Amino acid sequence: MTAALVGTACDPEKTLAAARTFAATRSLEDLATLAAGDAAMLARLEEWNHLLGTLKSMGFGECIVMDLTIVRGLAYYTGFVFEAFETGGEARALAGGGRYDALVKKLGGPDLPAVGFGMGDVTLRDLLEAKKLIPAYADGPDFFVMVLGPDARNAALEDVANLRRAGFRVEYNLRDGKFGKLAQQAETAGAKYALVYGGEEVAKGVTKVRSLTDRTEAEIPRTDLVPALRAVLEEGMRAILP
Repeated sequence: MTAALVGTACDPEKTLAAARTFAATRSLEDLATLAAGDAAMLARLEEWNHLLGTLKSMGFGECIVMDLTIVRGLAYYTGFVFEAFETGGEARALAGGGRYDALVKKLGGPDLPAVGFGMGDVTLRDLLEAKKLIPAYADGPDFFVMVLGPDARNAALEDVANLRRAGFRVEYNLRDGKFGKLAQQAETAGAKYALVYGGEEVAKGVTKVRSLTDRTEAEIPRTDLVPALRAVLEEGMRAILP
C-alpha cells in the first residue's frame, strides 16, 4: 500500500504527512479515499473488502481493527499480516502471522499458498493471570504407593506397573522410609489416596488403601485392585469400606 506515498518523496514534509495519514487509516472508507486514482491501491482495496467482508459474515467483524502500521517478516510474507490482542489492547500481542504464499516452495516443498501464525505461551499466561482466569487445579497422582521395606518392593512395583497400564496416575517412594514420612510425602505429591505395601499386606495378598483426607483405611485383594480403585476414584472410600 506504499503507493499512497508516491509523488511526495521530493518533499519531506509532505512525505511525513502522507505517512501519518496512511498510518492513521482505520476504515475501508478512508482507505478508499487514499486509493482514489491509484490502480495498485484499488486492487489491494478489493482484497481488503473481500477479507473484511468474509470476517464480518462469520461474526468476527467487531473483533477486527485495521492497522496499516503492522510490519512482520518482510522476507517471506506475501499478503495480509495480523496480530491478536486481548480486547483492552494493553498487553503485548498474543499471536501474530499472515499470508506467505511462496514460503513452502522456498523451503523445498510444493508451490503451495499458506497462512499461519505463532502464539506466545508466556504472554497468554500473563494475560490469564492478570484477568484472574487461571483455574486452581490439582496435578497430583491418583494414588501414592507407600513401599514399607525391601520385602514389599517387588509386589508394589508390579502393581504400580499394572495400575499405570490401566490408566491410573501412580507415584511411589524411591527410597524406603517409615510410615509417617511416606504419608507426608504422599500428601506433598498431591495424592488423595495412598496404597500401603508392607510385609504383612504382601503376605496376605492385599493392598491397604488409605484416605489421606480422613485417614480411613480398607484392605482389598491385589487381584481386584483395578476395579476397586476405579470405584474409589468415582465414589470415595465408601466404595470399599466394610
